[in-house]
Amino acid sequence: MASVLFDPRYEPDWRAAVLDAYPVEDKPLRAGARIERVTRFLGVRQTDVAEVLELAPERFLEIAVFKPFPMKQRLELEGIPEGAIVHLRLRGRLPWWWLPASPLLRTTFRRAAIRDLTNLKRLMESNEYRRLDQDE
Repeated sequence: MASVLFDPRYEPDWRAAVLDAYPVEDKPLRAGARIERVTRFLGVRQTDVAEVLELAPERFLEIAVFKPFPMKQRLELEGIPEGAIVHLRLRGRLPWWWLPASPLLRTTFRRAAIRDLTNLKRLMESNEYRRLDQDE
């Protein structure tokens, strides 16, 4: 699962807001690596370069994104006998002009995270993704 979860090239397959994502350099991900992402937020298409803050293969990936506003995204795997639990955490500070919308944004991000993790689960249960993960 980590080979799909922590590879930005697979993000568009399971994250609805990510239209395209790929490492800027053709090297394995590591702290300091950059990821170019094309995303959609509230119907607006944006291009951004995210930075890998921390990566522990098979355990977690934390990146800093800058659009639509600065935040950190952390994906973490927790192994359990039945498979794995994925934790997705978003942290950031809204610019003052977004503050009135913060309750709506919190709900929007929570729903998007649930939808994305449901997509990830469905994809990981498909034969194609299981094979991909075992090839790594």
